[in-house]
Formats: sequence, structure tokens, C-alpha cells
Amino acid sequence: MLEDEEALAKRRNAFREFIKLDPRVDFPDRPAMLDSPSAHTFSIGDEEFISGKADAVAEQIIAQCRSAGAGNFAALFDRMTTPAQLMDCYRDFGAVTIPRLRSAAV
Repeated sequence: MLEDEEALAKRRNAFREFIKLDPRVDFPDRPAMLDSPSAHTFSIGDEEFISGKADAVAEQIIAQCRSAGAGNFAALFDRMTTPAQLMDCYRDFGAVTIPRLRSAAV
């Protein structure tokens, strides 16, 4: 998982460009494009972009869940990394982040 702010900023910007390909995402400079009456839009703010070492990720998730009054969340891992890097993220998330989330009073 990412360690420094510069790397995090680069990933955040790269992810923003990647999700611009999804027409359902609403951006200030490009409204979402809906293709049916039942379609819905969504947005992703910087405060929703969580990254860092496994302990920091757990703390950010816990803080967001407490702030929102949520007892669950959806995780999306960075699919722009190599398979080996992605496996490292899965391993750290399972070994460190998930146990911290399970023990949190949310």
C-alpha cells in the first residue's frame, strides 16, 4: 500500500482520469451521461479516496464510517497496479486492515 503523499496524489489523479471513462460519474467539468430513465449517477470526492499503509487505511475507513453513521462500505482496489502489487494490497488488507475494522466500534 502507498506510503507517501506524492505517490498518493499521483494515484488519485490517475484514478480520476480512469473513472472519467465511466459515463455515470458526475464531474464538475462534465455532467454524467445517462442512457436510460432508470440509470443513476454518482460522484467520488477526494475524501472518499482512501490509500496508505494498512493501519492508516483502517483508520480512514473507521473515521468515515463513524462520520457517516455507516456500518459497512464498498472497497475498490487500484486496478492500475501490477498483479504482484495488487496481491500485496490484498494481503495487507486481509492481514491488517480487516482485523482492525472488525474490532472497531462502528
